[in-house]
Amino acid sequence: NEGGADSFNGGRKLRTLITRIYSCPTSAANTNFDHRFNMAEQNKRELMMLNSETQHPPVMVSSRWNPTPDHLKALEEIYQQGTRTPSADHMKQITAQLRRYGKIEAKNVFYWLQIPKQQSP
Repeated sequence: NEGGADSFNGGRKLRTLITRIYSCPTSAANTNFDHRFNMAEQNKRELMMLNSETQHPPVMVSSRWNPTPDHLKALEEIYQQGTRTPSADHMKQITAQLRRYGKIEAKNVFYWLQIPKQQSP
Protein backbone atom coordinates (compact mmCIF):
# COMPACT_ATOMS: atom_id res chain seq x y z
CA ASN A 1 0.00 0.00 0.00
CA GLU A 2 2.68 2.40 -1.02
CA GLY A 3 1.67 6.00 -1.52
CA GLY A 4 -1.51 5.38 0.43
CA ALA A 5 -2.57 6.93 3.66
CA ASP A 6 -1.00 4.09 5.64
CA SER A 7 2.46 4.76 4.27
CA PHE A 8 2.37 8.39 5.25
CA ASN A 9 4.14 9.15 8.53
CA GLY A 10 5.82 5.80 8.85
CA GLY A 11 2.74 3.72 8.29
CA ARG A 12 0.80 5.22 11.17
CA LYS A 13 -2.65 6.51 10.56
CA LEU A 14 -3.32 10.05 11.56
CA ARG A 15 -6.49 10.84 13.33
CA THR A 16 -8.10 14.18 13.76
CA LEU A 17 -7.68 15.69 17.15
CA ILE A 18 -11.01 16.89 18.39
CA THR A 19 -11.50 18.46 21.74
CA ARG A 20 -14.62 17.01 23.21
CA ILE A 21 -16.50 18.57 26.01
CA TYR A 22 -18.39 16.01 27.94
CA SER A 23 -21.26 17.51 29.84
CA CYS A 24 -24.46 16.43 31.28
CA PRO A 25 -27.48 18.38 29.94
CA THR A 26 -28.35 19.47 33.46
CA SER A 27 -24.85 20.67 34.27
CA ALA A 28 -25.16 23.55 31.78
CA ALA A 29 -28.53 24.46 33.26
CA ASN A 30 -27.10 24.27 36.77
CA THR A 31 -24.18 26.48 35.76
CA ASN A 32 -26.59 29.00 34.26
CA PHE A 33 -28.77 28.88 37.38
CA ASP A 34 -25.74 29.29 39.64
CA HIS A 35 -24.61 32.31 37.61
CA ARG A 36 -28.04 33.95 37.83
CA PHE A 37 -28.28 33.18 41.55
CA ASN A 38 -24.84 34.66 42.16
CA MET A 39 -25.73 37.76 40.14
CA ALA A 40 -28.97 38.18 42.13
CA GLU A 41 -27.04 37.87 45.39
CA GLN A 42 -24.46 40.39 44.17
CA ASN A 43 -27.20 42.83 43.14
CA LYS A 44 -28.85 42.44 46.55
CA ARG A 45 -25.55 43.13 48.35
CA GLU A 46 -24.89 46.20 46.19
CA LEU A 47 -28.37 47.52 46.88
CA MET A 48 -27.92 47.00 50.61
CA MET A 49 -24.59 48.84 50.46
CA LEU A 50 -26.16 51.75 48.58
CA ASN A 51 -29.01 51.93 51.06
CA SER A 52 -26.63 51.89 54.02
CA GLU A 53 -24.51 54.66 52.46
CA THR A 54 -27.42 57.04 52.11
CA GLN A 55 -28.54 58.70 55.30
CA HIS A 56 -31.87 59.80 53.83
CA PRO A 57 -35.02 57.71 54.18
CA PRO A 58 -36.58 56.55 50.91
CA VAL A 59 -38.81 59.12 49.27
CA MET A 60 -42.46 58.14 49.25
CA VAL A 61 -44.36 59.27 46.18
CA SER A 62 -48.08 59.62 46.61
CA SER A 63 -50.38 58.84 43.73
CA ARG A 64 -53.13 60.89 45.36
CA TRP A 65 -54.03 64.18 43.73
CA ASN A 66 -53.34 67.26 45.83
CA PRO A 67 -55.14 70.26 44.34
CA THR A 68 -53.42 73.61 44.51
CA PRO A 69 -55.34 76.66 45.78
CA ASP A 70 -55.62 77.79 42.15
CA HIS A 71 -57.13 74.41 41.18
CA LEU A 72 -59.70 74.74 43.94
CA LYS A 73 -60.59 78.33 43.05
CA ALA A 74 -61.12 77.47 39.37
CA LEU A 75 -63.10 74.30 40.16
CA GLU A 76 -65.32 76.19 42.60
CA GLU A 77 -66.06 78.78 39.92
CA ILE A 78 -66.96 76.03 37.44
CA TYR A 79 -69.19 74.39 40.06
CA GLN A 80 -70.89 77.70 40.89
CA GLN A 81 -71.70 78.12 37.20
CA GLY A 82 -73.75 74.91 37.46
CA THR A 83 -71.37 72.45 35.83
CA ARG A 84 -71.81 69.06 37.51
CA THR A 85 -71.33 66.42 34.81
CA PRO A 86 -69.38 67.91 31.90
CA SER A 87 -69.06 66.00 28.63
CA ALA A 88 -65.77 64.22 27.95
CA ASP A 89 -64.66 67.01 25.61
CA HIS A 90 -65.58 69.72 28.11
CA MET A 91 -63.74 67.85 30.86
CA LYS A 92 -60.62 67.65 28.66
CA GLN A 93 -60.82 71.42 28.08
CA ILE A 94 -61.21 72.14 31.80
CA THR A 95 -58.31 69.80 32.63
CA ALA A 96 -56.07 71.41 30.00
CA GLN A 97 -56.79 74.87 31.45
CA LEU A 98 -56.16 73.71 35.03
CA ARG A 99 -52.80 72.11 34.16
CA ARG A 100 -51.18 75.53 34.23
CA TYR A 101 -51.69 75.40 38.02
CA GLY A 102 -50.10 71.98 38.47
CA LYS A 103 -50.63 68.30 37.90
CA ILE A 104 -54.25 67.31 37.33
CA GLU A 105 -56.12 64.67 35.36
CA ALA A 106 -59.62 64.58 33.88
CA LYS A 107 -60.72 62.06 36.51
CA ASN A 108 -59.76 64.57 39.23
CA VAL A 109 -62.04 67.17 37.62
CA PHE A 110 -64.85 64.63 37.24
CA TYR A 111 -64.75 63.38 40.83
CA TRP A 112 -64.34 66.86 42.31
CA LEU A 113 -67.47 68.08 40.51
CA GLN A 114 -69.44 65.03 41.73
CA ILE A 115 -69.00 65.83 45.41
CA PRO A 116 -71.90 67.94 46.75
CA LYS A 117 -70.64 71.34 47.88
CA GLN A 118 -72.05 73.48 50.66
CA GLN A 119 -73.67 76.60 49.34
CA SER A 120 -72.66 79.93 50.85
CA PRO A 121 -75.59 81.95 52.33
